[in-house]
Amino acid sequence: MPQSSEKKISRGITASVKFLTRLIVWGGCFVLVFGGLYWQRDAVARYALLSYLHKNGFPAARLRHIDVEISSLNVTKLKLSDDIRIDDLRADFHFTPGDDYPVFIDRLLLDGVSYQEAPLTEDAAETDIAALLREAFTLAQKLPLNALDIKQAQISLQPRSLYLPQQITIAEAQTYVKNITDRIDIKAVISAKNNDSIISTALETALYQNGEVAADITLRDESVIRHPLAKLSNISGAAHIVLKDGLITAEKADMTIGTAQLVNLPLENITLSYTDTNEEKILKAAGKSPGDIAGFNAEFNFNNANELSGKAEINAENLEKFYALGKESFSSFENFAIIENDLKDIKGSARLTLNFSGKKALTEIKADIATWQDFSGKLQIAAKDLTLPPYLHKTAADIKLHFSHNADGILLFPESLTVKGQTGVDKTSFTLKLDPNPNTTHLLLKNAGDSIDIRLPQLQLSYGKVLDYTGGVTGTVNRTASTFTLTEAAGRLNLPAQKIIIDLYEATAKGGYHNKAVTKASVKTAITLPDNLAPVLRADADLNYKAEKGLLRFDSKLRDQANHANAHVTGFITPATQKGEINIEMPPVNFDPVGTQPHHLSPKLDGLLQKTSGSAAFSAKLSLPDLRGKGQLLLKNLSAEISGKPLTNLNAALDIKSLMPLTLEKQTVAIESFNPGIPFFGGLVTLSYDAAQPLPLTLHNAEWQMVGGTVSFADVKLNPAKPDTAFTVAVHDLSLQQLLQFAKVEGLKANGMIGGTLPLRLAGNEIFIENGVISTTTPGTVQYAPHDLPAFLQNGNPNMDFVRNVISNFHYESLRFLLDGKAGGAQTIRLEAKGRNPDMAETRPVALNLNLEGALENIFQHHVQAYTIPDNIQEKIRQYEEKHVPSP
Repeated sequence: MPQSSEKKISRGITASVKFLTRLIVWGGCFVLVFGGLYWQRDAVARYALLSYLHKNGFPAARLRHIDVEISSLNVTKLKLSDDIRIDDLRADFHFTPGDDYPVFIDRLLLDGVSYQEAPLTEDAAETDIAALLREAFTLAQKLPLNALDIKQAQISLQPRSLYLPQQITIAEAQTYVKNITDRIDIKAVISAKNNDSIISTALETALYQNGEVAADITLRDESVIRHPLAKLSNISGAAHIVLKDGLITAEKADMTIGTAQLVNLPLENITLSYTDTNEEKILKAAGKSPGDIAGFNAEFNFNNANELSGKAEINAENLEKFYALGKESFSSFENFAIIENDLKDIKGSARLTLNFSGKKALTEIKADIATWQDFSGKLQIAAKDLTLPPYLHKTAADIKLHFSHNADGILLFPESLTVKGQTGVDKTSFTLKLDPNPNTTHLLLKNAGDSIDIRLPQLQLSYGKVLDYTGGVTGTVNRTASTFTLTEAAGRLNLPAQKIIIDLYEATAKGGYHNKAVTKASVKTAITLPDNLAPVLRADADLNYKAEKGLLRFDSKLRDQANHANAHVTGFITPATQKGEINIEMPPVNFDPVGTQPHHLSPKLDGLLQKTSGSAAFSAKLSLPDLRGKGQLLLKNLSAEISGKPLTNLNAALDIKSLMPLTLEKQTVAIESFNPGIPFFGGLVTLSYDAAQPLPLTLHNAEWQMVGGTVSFADVKLNPAKPDTAFTVAVHDLSLQQLLQFAKVEGLKANGMIGGTLPLRLAGNEIFIENGVISTTTPGTVQYAPHDLPAFLQNGNPNMDFVRNVISNFHYESLRFLLDGKAGGAQTIRLEAKGRNPDMAETRPVALNLNLEGALENIFQHHVQAYTIPDNIQEKIRQYEEKHVPSP
């Protein structure tokens, strides 16, 4: 073998030995180094991890145990800081030599993650959510991480408000970083807790590189929300939410709430639906109370032009149960205590429907409605069998209102308004209607409804058979101050039962409607009484209402338009019960034949009383609402012609038992004289009057003084307006001598007493005597021996000579007058007498028959007798004047 070959082999062997030697040495070193590292791999990993955390913002990081394998890492009880802890961390990885990150984490699993937020020292600044998400995405995309699983995490936050959660729990979270599609997918079960509220959701979301987010959220049934104003449970539903252009938008959401309490008002089966398209947003809601007592549904629409519209309906089928369910809720409202007692017995059903549209930015939707543009809509309220003691009973209501934007606020125009039912106290039927006029009728809400301008000119109110009102009001209501001002009112009030009409032509008022309010008003009216009982009366009244006592007092001056008479009217009424009292005082009215006459006070007396003198005064007390009551009428020295028949010096203080209808019971008047065709003198008449009867006037007894005797009649019923009746006048113990003295017949003397009856028949204004007989009660004498004989005794007839002789000294056994004919007109008066003249030789009785046409009435007409008012009537007059007539 050549030497050179050997050398080559030798050199090759030497080189190989050297290489093997080196390989063994370096291999041994490598084995020793890396064997040591592998043997101490946990300590090395612990040191490396903590060093990395200390240098990157977690200087206080600690961990309890770390375990490293070929392709996995496990960390137990990792504390990053005082507020961040992880119970278990596991990372599955593989080596990627030559890459930026030589180790790539296939999956990172976290369990028992907790975060405790430090106490807030100042309000946090607003955060750009999109920018924050883009930064997080960029950071996550750079990490050598494919998937992150969080088995359990709990985040505790400091309380900021009632609406933000204080504790968030994340379970079964899975995060996948997809670099190819530039997105991160996250799935998790997230629960948020605030006090007693819990929201449990299943979340699937995609986070994109540009900061946009698309999330599908499913609410779980165990979700519960508790808030001072609402308690919601059994919440379920789903929503698709996106974050785009920095705005969070729910493109579609559907939610069902099993049970709820809104300020303690129980509801159930509430459904919510929300849809957001590129053109508009639509929100729908519906629900009901337990037992279908009440329900609601609503829909609202918003578009990109800031145009809003909506409709809502609330229906309560049983207000009694609905109020019982929600009483605690209603009690939280301002001023509820004022109406709580009124609502406690509410019954019936009601429905409210609202449609509206307007223009307002969605971010400013809570602003004052008056600031909306083109705001308009319609409100409808319908009620059936509504009972609200003590105000309403079995009442139906139908109210429709249009509303629109106005330069000064919101203008409400009543399209129709009808309320019909019964009052709560006495079950009286009533109807309230409004006949709107587009040019004059409105309600104007100003300052967010704090004040309301009212103009309602065509109201109609019918209250049983008690009153009918047609008219209107203009005024202002201040809701904040609970006050109102009535600047104008006009209308007609009709009292059908009393046939009274009150025209209200001017009214002002100022007051409030809170429980301490005092309202003062001034009204001017014209009052028309029935049957021409009085002329149209002017009334100027001051009203004072105290809400705390529920009492309305009034003080009014009453007068006729020509100022012939005036009266002072005072009283009170309790509106809740409609009960009250009216006091009327009319001072004495002095009548003058050429001035004030009774028909100026009561047109009904026109033509009945004329040429009147004397005075009259009146006082009365009436009860409300029936206008019944008592009164007194004072008549002093009243003289007049009654349908042309003279009456002189009537005096009385009459107690009026009832004014509506006018009723007097057995009242006595004193009359100096009255000549309805037969003259009566010095009379006392006891009478009754009942306007409700067809024959209202009853003359119980009328007694007149005449020549030592009396003329009387009793129990006469008649209608003064149509005095058609018949009765008998009794004549007692009249002195024949005194009667003949008033006849002023020269040479005529007589003695004896006469009496009898005069049957009278009244026909309109005329009186007829039918077969009246007045006769002597004892024998007597008649002597007629004039100086100049009348013509009928002067002729040469022998029979007349005999008559002259007989009557010169006629001793009668019987004597009577027979009367027939019209009183005050043509009468037939026949004198029949039997007797003889003892001075004549003829001893046989003589029957004397004479026709004395008109003679007897002439005797009565010239009778004059002293007139004295009885003491009892004078005393009643004195008492009345002392109480009701002020001293001059």
